[in-house]
Amino acid sequence: MKIRTLIFLGLLLITSGCKQKQDLPAVPMVVDSLKATFSELKQAAMEHNEERFFALLDPTEAADLQILARQHGYVSISSYIRQHYHNWPDLDTLNYRELKASGDYIRLSLSGPGTNLGRQQSQVRHTFLLFRNHPGGWTLAGMSNLETPDRDRYGNEITVHETDLPPNLRFPRCF
Repeated sequence: MKIRTLIFLGLLLITSGCKQKQDLPAVPMVVDSLKATFSELKQAAMEHNEERFFALLDPTEAADLQILARQHGYVSISSYIRQHYHNWPDLDTLNYRELKASGDYIRLSLSGPGTNLGRQQSQVRHTFLLFRNHPGGWTLAGMSNLETPDRDRYGNEITVHETDLPPNLRFPRCF
C-alpha cells in the first residue's frame, strides 16, 4: 500500500501544473498495479462479490451503474454485472501502449488483435482503462475499446487520438 502511494505521489509531481495531458514513462509497477486492480474487479464480478466489486469501482460509476441496472429492469445488480461484464478483456493477452495521467486520473491503453470479419485489412482493438486514485487505492472510473484498421491505405500505422475516445475516458479539463 505504501509503495502504491509513493508511486502515485511521483506521478502527481510529474503531472503537476495541470497540463492538458502527458505521456508518462512506462512505469512497470504502476502498470502492474492497475492491471491487478482490473483483474481483481473482473474476478469480483464473476464471483458475484458485489461488495468487493463496488469497492474497486469509482463511487460515481458505482452509483450510475446501480441506477442503470434498475432502469433496465434488473432485480439484482449481480445479474446485471454477470450479463454485461462477462466479456471483459483478459489483460494478459493485450500489449501495453501508453500510460497518461491528469490530476487524480490515470489512463492505461492496451492493444490486441481485433476482429476481421471478412475484411482484407487486419484490425487492432484498443482497450482503454481509466482509473481514479482514492485513499484506498486505484478504482476503475471508465473502460472502453475501439477497433481501428492496423494501417491506412499508404501503409502507415493508424493511431488513436484523444478525440477518438468516448467522453467518459477523456481527461477532465483544467480551467
